[in-house]
Amino acid sequence: MPGRSTSDKPNNMADHPDLFLLDQLMTSLKIDSEVVGRVITSEPLGIAFDPKVDRAKIMFVFQGSVLLEATGRFHVLEEGDFALCLAPIFTSVRTEPGIDAIPFSELLAKSNQLCRSGLVYQVGNTVPTHQYLTGLVQVRNLQSHPLIRSLPDAIIVRRDSGAEPIRELLARITEETESIRPGSRPIVNRLLDAVIMHAIRSYALSDGGWAGFLGDPEIGRVVARIHADPGADWTLVNMANLAGLSRSTFADRFKKTVGQAPMSYLTSWRMHVAVQRLQVRNLTVSAVAAEVGYESESAFSRAFHREVGYRPGHGRHLSLSETR
Repeated sequence: MPGRSTSDKPNNMADHPDLFLLDQLMTSLKIDSEVVGRVITSEPLGIAFDPKVDRAKIMFVFQGSVLLEATGRFHVLEEGDFALCLAPIFTSVRTEPGIDAIPFSELLAKSNQLCRSGLVYQVGNTVPTHQYLTGLVQVRNLQSHPLIRSLPDAIIVRRDSGAEPIRELLARITEETESIRPGSRPIVNRLLDAVIMHAIRSYALSDGGWAGFLGDPEIGRVVARIHADPGADWTLVNMANLAGLSRSTFADRFKKTVGQAPMSYLTSWRMHVAVQRLQVRNLTVSAVAAEVGYESESAFSRAFHREVGYRPGHGRHLSLSETR
């Protein structure tokens, strides 16, 4: 498949992968948080959340400890801990192990009988033993975004982790949900957006995180060039040449550091770019296909459907909110 030469550098991004790559991925990560409520209970309580294919979930513990279930694994969250659950599957939270979890809709009915004010859902009428904030996060292309695909199902930020920006933001969230002032909900939503971005960056830059390849200049150089020019005529051979490595060494190191095979990552990034470009009204599917390196619209359509889950022609008519 002919395309632009990979030797033509469109900019100097490839010279400084450590400065730009994570910026690129996080900028392209479109999120929209929505707080569900601050749950206050003096009774044993378990809540089950319905799976939503385009929603992640957050949990922040104000008081007590809770047991969070995500992808069949359990995590104990203590006071001051924050969790971002990226897996769009069944998730539950319990104040005690072994108790049943009721659907969230039942919690709303139960709390309505006792006390509901703004962001607060209260169960029981004695001194609270547990308080936590829960919410949903819309993530555009949750299933296909290269950064999200590389993250664990649950990112846990502990109170004593030293992540000062996250602690400061969570302190503001605590204040807003306690005061129940006009405008608290949209303010908390935007604060949560910032917390989530900090949590993702913190994990990505940690040992074993996705961005560990930033310490590998050869691999980082190739990833930066793919991001800068996804429509170039990429092959495993010219990627390896750009890295200055043999084909086998390059393929092994790329998969180890990025988490995907080189050509698989290239396809993921191309389709991610294509999803964004399909939102531009005056761009045709064939134009987007050519922009991301496909001469054949049919080949692009097949690759897009495999990666994203729907046809690009359908994506042309989706609203911004529907592609999140």
